[in-house]
Amino acid sequence: MDRLTSIEVFVRSVEMGSFVAAASAMRMTPQMAGKHILSLEQHFKTRLLNRTTRQQSLTDAGRTFYKHCKAILAETEAAEEELQTLLSVPSGALRIRAPTTFGSYRLTQLVAKYLRKFPEVLIEIVLSDKAIDLAEDGCDAEIRIGPLTHDGLVARRLEPFDLVVCASPGYLEQFGTPLRPKDLLAHNCMAFVYANPPSSRPWHLSRDGSTMTLDVSGRLRVNSVKALHSAALDGFGIVLGPTVAFAADLACGKLVRVLPDYKSPSLQMHLLYAPDRHPTPSRRAFIDFIVQELGEPSPREEARPPDAFEPSESDESSNPRLCARQLA
Repeated sequence: MDRLTSIEVFVRSVEMGSFVAAASAMRMTPQMAGKHILSLEQHFKTRLLNRTTRQQSLTDAGRTFYKHCKAILAETEAAEEELQTLLSVPSGALRIRAPTTFGSYRLTQLVAKYLRKFPEVLIEIVLSDKAIDLAEDGCDAEIRIGPLTHDGLVARRLEPFDLVVCASPGYLEQFGTPLRPKDLLAHNCMAFVYANPPSSRPWHLSRDGSTMTLDVSGRLRVNSVKALHSAALDGFGIVLGPTVAFAADLACGKLVRVLPDYKSPSLQMHLLYAPDRHPTPSRRAFIDFIVQELGEPSPREEARPPDAFEPSESDESSNPRLCARQLA
């Protein structure tokens, strides 16, 4: 029989004065309560209670045992309460993977907000555009941009990863503002290099359900969104890149949207994590937090031309699976 249950039956029987009362309190029959006491006496090979039809009393051994059993039950209750607290309050460490550009410009801000809300949690962010097995990498969750693979992970759809065409006011003043997509062909369009040897993708612009593909050209190609960002601010050319990277400068006027009536097809973005029936409070809270902050309110279709990849901060992205998707 379960030793801890037997101890509780014994303590209640002593405190309540009978097996019947203890059995009623513990929702078991008096016969079962008697069996629990008997199992303890057989285990210790000594009588713990003197029992008659009218009363019961502790033996000397029972008195000593009762004192220690009270302490055992009190410690057990304290341990359960402490464990329940631990399991209800997010704490401990989390390891999160994300694409370099999104992680640098957006995720770190969200993680800081999460950490302020849950001060007992520590988060390590791994920024990489390589496709690595989530479990092997020891990560609790991952932000992934682009198409999903059948890897057995739970996928929560997030807001789309948008791209924007922009330039500095100084560049547009000097070289003119494109009014139609084909006007871009006459401009210095800086390209994101996603492969080794270096190469770049056409730009895709959509309006009214139709998409135009442009083989733009320019004098600067680089495998870093941050570098393209700096060059755009310096007025060197027009750039197509993640809206999240340029949002602050677009808002304050340091950069200006080019062809605002046209849109570059958005990319899918998901939060991925391994299925777990009993996730830690910190991971459960992180998933809920990210979905609340970035979750897409309603389903939507995202037009995506083939072979378009998300910006990587590394030239090791010659394999399409090694980088998140981009249109550049």
